[in-house]
Amino acid sequence: MKKLILISSIILAGGCATPFPLSQYASDKEDIQAKEFQVPSNNTANLYVYRDKSVGPFYGAKIFIDNKEIATSHGKTYFVVNVSPGEHFIESYTEEKSIKKNFSVLPNSNNYIKIDPNVDGFGVTMNIIISDEKTGKSGVLQSKLIEIIK
Repeated sequence: MKKLILISSIILAGGCATPFPLSQYASDKEDIQAKEFQVPSNNTANLYVYRDKSVGPFYGAKIFIDNKEIATSHGKTYFVVNVSPGEHFIESYTEEKSIKKNFSVLPNSNNYIKIDPNVDGFGVTMNIIISDEKTGKSGVLQSKLIEIIK
């Protein structure tokens, strides 16, 4: 019986892994600085993209903004990028599915997007939710900064 439980656990754990390499954590100093939520003053906008749940923590989702790969998010992580004001789109790509969402930002503002994992019998999909400032800040504060692809 113990062998059956051990084998089942190994199989289930393997099913939670991602085929994508996960983005590395940034330094604590960078994390603290990003969580100061400084609003840019150069007619650009900050975009905080966060995943505040630990559901599927090792299941990565590649995140693209305007067709540029930015990072691979995983449980309880976030990243912040500076974007120009106006219309953009974000895409969350997993092994099973790709989801896109349009969004717009104003100059000199902070903006928040939540990547919300949904685990079902067919795998993991990532919902994209535009968050208000209060919800977004709360989600970021519960998460750890990851490095973006340069």
